[in-house]
Amino acid sequence: MRTFFFFVWPWLKNLLCIDTSTGTTSRFEEVVSMRTFFFYLGVIFFLLLLVVGGWGLWKFGPLFLGRKPASLEFSASPSAMVLPAPDRQGSVPLERTLQARRSVRAFEDVPLPLGQIGQILWAAQGITLPEKGFRTAPSAFSLYPLKVYLAAERVEGLAPGFYGYDPEKHALIALAEGDVRAILIRAVRQPAVSTAPAALLLTADEDAARKRLGDAATFCVAAEAGHAAQNVYLQATALGLGTVSMGGIDGGALREVFALPEKESPLYVMPLGVPKEH
Repeated sequence: MRTFFFFVWPWLKNLLCIDTSTGTTSRFEEVVSMRTFFFYLGVIFFLLLLVVGGWGLWKFGPLFLGRKPASLEFSASPSAMVLPAPDRQGSVPLERTLQARRSVRAFEDVPLPLGQIGQILWAAQGITLPEKGFRTAPSAFSLYPLKVYLAAERVEGLAPGFYGYDPEKHALIALAEGDVRAILIRAVRQPAVSTAPAALLLTADEDAARKRLGDAATFCVAAEAGHAAQNVYLQATALGLGTVSMGGIDGGALREVFALPEKESPLYVMPLGVPKEH
């Protein structure tokens, strides 16, 4: 603001013919009419409004307009498999799921219904307010830099393969076919994925978030992944399933074996299945 007036004041002083030594405008009526004065004054305020408005839109626009979520890249695919509509009411109290939630690392060798997979994906990143694009997990400035992938081995009605989740359509996008469990085992090297009929992979485009959040991007992205992972925990528990959040993973290996975009950083692998009785 100070810089703005530094450049405008000399021009305005000349227009008004102000004598800075006396502060008088003796020649004002001879040089410019009041109409011209207010015209130029209006121009100044209009330019000032543009500057302040532009800054405000850049600073606070994401709070109201949002940004392009990373998962929108899936929306362009013409081969989307729409999932069963999620249950938004539920029958298990939240307090019961909080009490029962555990990290599960061994699973029964039984397939999972496609409806349960869709429900868990919705819990992770599903749309809750379509007109604003709000999701089940909070995101700083509604940036939504997370993407959720599904490695399906034994899911009813779904061929084994690697899929991307499109929250906008509540649909799966087929990315690779075949035995992904063996690939996942080589990349993760944790026993829990060897018996799970399915697993989620959470990634994030941290660089895109950094453009808006600066140095806070690392924390905000990690926190958002934690929010989504907790949603998966609670939804799986409510469905009688189990999961565990695996953070000690080889992100480079996962990116390579699943041909993920270079800009994406794998954050969590979460195997899913019916808990094995001990």
